[in-house]
Amino acid sequence: MDDDETKIKNFTVIVYKFMSAVLTRWTVRWSRKHPLIACVVVLLAFSASYAVLNRSKTVSSILAAVGNEIWATPMSQYKWPLEIEAHNVVRDYKAGRLALKPITKDNTTIILYPNKARCGGQPLLTVLVKTRVEDKFNRDLLRRTWVTDLLSNGLQYSFLIGECKEKSCQTALEAEVAEHGDLLQGGFVDSYLNNTLKFTVGLKYMAYRCNASRYTLIIDGDYSLNVNRLLQYLRDANYPKDLLAGRVWSSSRPFRSKYDKHYMSYEFYPFRLLPPFIAAGATLMSVEIIEPMLIIAKFTKSVDFDDVFYGMVARKLGITLRDETKLLPSWWVPELADREKHRNIIGSHRLGNLKEVELIHSIIHSD
Repeated sequence: MDDDETKIKNFTVIVYKFMSAVLTRWTVRWSRKHPLIACVVVLLAFSASYAVLNRSKTVSSILAAVGNEIWATPMSQYKWPLEIEAHNVVRDYKAGRLALKPITKDNTTIILYPNKARCGGQPLLTVLVKTRVEDKFNRDLLRRTWVTDLLSNGLQYSFLIGECKEKSCQTALEAEVAEHGDLLQGGFVDSYLNNTLKFTVGLKYMAYRCNASRYTLIIDGDYSLNVNRLLQYLRDANYPKDLLAGRVWSSSRPFRSKYDKHYMSYEFYPFRLLPPFIAAGATLMSVEIIEPMLIIAKFTKSVDFDDVFYGMVARKLGITLRDETKLLPSWWVPELADREKHRNIIGSHRLGNLKEVELIHSIIHSD
C-alpha cells in the first residue's frame, strides 16, 4: 500500500470515529427527550432485523435450535399417545379381543407383489431396497452390483416403490415388471413425506406375505452393501430374535426451522429431544418383531418421518436399538480410497452418488 492510500485510509477512519461519536451523543440526547418513541424504534428495528435474519436458512436453524432449548418440554415429561401396555395390546389384538380403538389408520395397500422367486424357501435374509418409482437407472445399477451378491448367497430382495405420477413412468414400470418381477409397490404417491407409508408397506410384506426369512434389511438405493460382511455380522451376533439395528440417533433434537423438510412444530411435538431411533437409510431387523411393531403403530400418534415414528413404536415395545454406526454408517461417508474400510463395514450411505456404489462393489471384490 503506498503513502497516498495510507493517508486516505487514516482519514476515513478519523471521519468514521468522529461521526460515530456525534451520532452516539445525539442519539442519547434524543432518546432521553423522547423515550417512548425511542422504545418503538428499537422494537421495530429488532423485529426487522429478526425477520431479515430469519430468512437465512442457516441463521433460522440456529435461532430455532436456541428456541428449542428454551421453550421445549424436558424429556423427563415425555409422553406420546397412546400411553399403553404395548405387549398386552399386541396379545389382545392378535386374539381379537382388544376393545381399544386405533388412533392411526393404516391405509397402506400393496398393489404389486414381486414374483414367487423373490419370496421362496426359508432364506436367512430378505433385503427391501427403497428407490423412487421412476428411478430404473438406480435399480439396474444395483441389479448388476450387490444384488448379484445377495442372490449368490441364497438371499432374497425386492425393490420397494410407490405409485407413478406420469403415464410414461407407468408404461416403463410395466416393462420392468415383466423383465425382472422384483418390484414391491405400495398404493401411495412416491414422495419424501410418504416414506412412513413406504416403510410400513415393507413391514407388512415381511410380516404377512414373506415371513419365512429370519431377518430383513430395509435400505436406501444409494447405499453400498457388503453382503459377506452383513452375513458375518449376523453370525457374530449369534442370530438374535429381537434384532433392531442400524445407526442409532440417541439424543436427536427436532427441527424447529420452518425451512427444514424435517420441521416439527411445538404444537405437534413439544419435547426437547426425540426418542432414540434408527436412521432411515438402513434398518436391519428380526422378522419376529415386525408384526408387534405394525400393531403398536396403529396405537401410536403418526409422524411423517418413518425413522422417528418407528423409533417411538420400538420404545413402546421396549425393543433395544442396537447402534451399528461403525458398520452401517449413515451420517458420514467413508472415503472412496479407503479400501480396507469398505471391506470391513456392512455398507455406507453414498448420498445419491450411485457411481460410488458401483466403485465400492468393485473394491469389495478386488484382490
